[in-house]
Amino acid sequence: MYTSWLEVMGKMREKVAEANGGFCNQRELFSFIKSRVWNKVNGWNSFLFSQAGKETLIKVMFQAIPSYTMSCFKMPKRMIKDIHRLISWFWDPKGFNKALLAKQGWRLIRFPDSLVGKVLKGCYFPNCSFLEAKIGGSPSYTWMSIWWGRELIEMGSRWRVGSGDMIRVAEDR
Repeated sequence: MYTSWLEVMGKMREKVAEANGGFCNQRELFSFIKSRVWNKVNGWNSFLFSQAGKETLIKVMFQAIPSYTMSCFKMPKRMIKDIHRLISWFWDPKGFNKALLAKQGWRLIRFPDSLVGKVLKGCYFPNCSFLEAKIGGSPSYTWMSIWWGRELIEMGSRWRVGSGDMIRVAEDR
């Protein structure tokens, strides 16, 4: 039995790399998600469910299978397209992926003293806030993923002036 998700991902990476002569790309690494979604969708008898029942089942299943992976990494475009094709008439997996990554970004804003917050701040935005951070020259896949979700936070953010001591008149918009 595996003790953590990182252990599972590590074992999967080893197996994929072993099968491909030592190389492992993102699509191959995340292929287990597509196969699990496909197996679930194919296992249902479509005559047993109403339209609302199918929609509920797919949403619950899709949230359960890849949600942890999608909250940590930006899924490869091809993988999103493949999953989208499987359940496209019910839901938008790309939007769900971005929302989960925006949630990780929101945690960086709300809990900057967490271990992840300190590590990412030290590496990618030591002199500014998460919302002001740039992608950087050689970002990790984790940082690129969370940074991609930042757009949703910016779209939903509102100014709260308070005492005004944190407002920079020349820089803030």
